[in-house]
Amino acid sequence: MAAHRIGLTMRSDRAPGHGEIRDVLARDWAAFMAAVLPEAAWLALPSAPGAAEECIARWELDGFILTGGNDLGQDPVRDAAEKAVLAPALARALPVLGVCRGLQFVQSYFGGRIARADPTVHVAARHIVHLSQGNRTREIEVNSFHRFCVREDDLVPELSPFAVSGDGCVEGARSRDGRIVCLQWHPEREETVSETDRGLVRSLFGWE
Repeated sequence: MAAHRIGLTMRSDRAPGHGEIRDVLARDWAAFMAAVLPEAAWLALPSAPGAAEECIARWELDGFILTGGNDLGQDPVRDAAEKAVLAPALARALPVLGVCRGLQFVQSYFGGRIARADPTVHVAARHIVHLSQGNRTREIEVNSFHRFCVREDDLVPELSPFAVSGDGCVEGARSRDGRIVCLQWHPEREETVSETDRGLVRSLFGWE
């Protein structure tokens, strides 16, 4: 069944000169959703557990994207809000895409370990990952904007890797039932969406 109403979590950012902590969503996401999932409506979810749950129920959301930004533990309010998103999604077997922090968040949610990434490889860089599809493995180039990572040996049993970097970091993982797909790279930041990213996202949300 295709997801028709998708909720996107937002990063937390402190407004310069104001001191306010604001929920923000990069404009890249609007272009990405229009290009990859034009059939679906989407909604930005506030980083407040009660408000997020109300939005999920009121808008009858049936799919979710855990977007990037913020290290785990940097904003406990956002962490709690994303737990309030992921828990009911798991209970109802709804599709969830985790992007960058999203992969680390799902790993942590299931009790897994997060490690520091090599900044020369993973911070504001591009690198090759080995992507497994069925019985085939091929190399693709991805962007990289993260200081922390999940080592392949540390990946929780609830997830299975399908993309790994040369230094042993998990770059792509999915749940055993295929309802969760996590990418360590940012598909929304590419100038042109790759066919690999398009296929992964559309397949997860039931449009391919």
